[in-house]
Amino acid sequence: TMSKSPYLGPTFVSKSLQKPIKQMPQKPVMCRIHCIVDVMIENGVSSLPFEELMNFLVAALASPNGEVRTFSVDAIAVIAPEVGESAIDKYLKDVQPKTRDMVKAAIREQEE
Repeated sequence: TMSKSPYLGPTFVSKSLQKPIKQMPQKPVMCRIHCIVDVMIENGVSSLPFEELMNFLVAALASPNGEVRTFSVDAIAVIAPEVGESAIDKYLKDVQPKTRDMVKAAIREQEE
């Protein structure tokens, strides 16, 4: 995959996936999140710029589309075991309480 390429690598791939998502149709956003999760699984969470990654996923949590929010919740749950819930919490302070609860529940499920 492109994320394994010595010329591109996971950081390049992740930057191309993290362009702003405002006003973007749901399918491209879900595809970006899916690609980000694939890169994390193949290369580890530490291979991606954490702050940019979380900013992108938190922006997706604000989507009016439930599928986009669910994809983002699942991606954050994949990240949490490696970085710790406290690292995730600082990005969730401005997230809607119901969505924040969904993220917390998904993280707990991932830990089990």
